[in-house]
Amino acid sequence: MDITPRNRKNRLLSGLLLAVAIVFALYSCNKSDDQQLRGKWQLRTVLETDSIGENETVSQIDTIFYNFDNHIFFLQTGGGLMGYYEMRNDSICIEIVDDVYKDPNYLNMFGWNSPRRNFRIEELTNNRLRLKETNRELVFRKF
Repeated sequence: MDITPRNRKNRLLSGLLLAVAIVFALYSCNKSDDQQLRGKWQLRTVLETDSIGENETVSQIDTIFYNFDNHIFFLQTGGGLMGYYEMRNDSICIEIVDDVYKDPNYLNMFGWNSPRRNFRIEELTNNRLRLKETNRELVFRKF
């Protein structure tokens, strides 16, 4: 088989295109955390421990939703609260920015005691999210 410079160039180009296609396919399958977080999440369980970590309270919830999309956050149950979120490594900071809704009494209806919360991301898959604060863990399912 005679390999001319033109055939060698075609083979090289074909190999390069194949390599690019493989890298693209592998990259597409590996979603970033922000991509996995996007969407609507239903809060299912709140686990709270006392300050010394001895007693645990489990609350089942199904009426609160957290929505994430491109750093925009929407906390929803009937009405809703708008804010933003920022992910860093294994943590997420969420802040409510609607001044009207920063009233602590209103925030308490959603289980919030301030307009800003910081969580450690304990688990993030395509269908499950677990966020942890000091004494509280929130467990979600993708809705």
